[in-house]
Amino acid sequence: MDSQTGPPSAGTCRSRACVRKDPPSGPNTGPAGPLGGSRPYSPCQGSQSPGGQVPPSHPQVAALLERYRRQFARQALQPVGQALVTLVGERAAVRTRETNFGNLLADLLCREFAQDIALINSGQIRATIPAGTVTLGQVLSALPFDSSVVTLRITGRQLLAALENSARFLPEASGRFLQLSGLQVIYDLSMPPGSRVQAVAVKGKPLDPSGRYFIVTDAFLADGGDGYTMFRQASQRIDHQVPIRDVLLKAFRRGPLTAIRDHRIQIVSASAALSPLAP
Repeated sequence: MDSQTGPPSAGTCRSRACVRKDPPSGPNTGPAGPLGGSRPYSPCQGSQSPGGQVPPSHPQVAALLERYRRQFARQALQPVGQALVTLVGERAAVRTRETNFGNLLADLLCREFAQDIALINSGQIRATIPAGTVTLGQVLSALPFDSSVVTLRITGRQLLAALENSARFLPEASGRFLQLSGLQVIYDLSMPPGSRVQAVAVKGKPLDPSGRYFIVTDAFLADGGDGYTMFRQASQRIDHQVPIRDVLLKAFRRGPLTAIRDHRIQIVSASAALSPLAP
């Protein structure tokens, strides 16, 4: 029996077996990465031996790790394309409102996988990409997670429930806030969580609660992460085994990228009048 008192913390290792305790927001939480952005949650960083002491590093292992570190550092500087505008991915922006980076990623998913609707949890996006030459390291810092792209067939009611979940914690920043494509949404923050979606248009037509829609998202959301449990009830699922990051890299290599905010997400309050969605 383990003599440790209290529950193990994230990253505690017992007798060589790492006990993982995921952070509250799922895989989209992690410390700062080596390239200046955040990196996927790694539970065994700083792990100790059963005796409570950090084991000494082996010279050959240390040399090998240093070799790979330098190799990765060189690869991170490789240019992958051009951004004609700054792609906004700061936490305070991307987790509370529509951003041009979120629009770009969602639009790319729709185009690459031939679907009308794309949903990306903003917790996927961890950094801004400045205008100009873009390096591999910048893309890795902005999109550090490997969660693969998934296509789902869901009902209109499930889609509406997902949009309500997206706005649940607004105006506070939350990684569950969705960046999207193929939809126009009006949220009213004067309403309680669960009743904030005031209007939804799908490709210019009102959402049909009894209708069926194909969406493209990622495996984290498809598995119910960040409260998106409704996606577990999808009638069809296709796992494409392609990270969102790879879709962006492919697009950069095709040519320069630009992106805009087009007000596909509108956030109002009691003091603002609701305007009808454009056809």
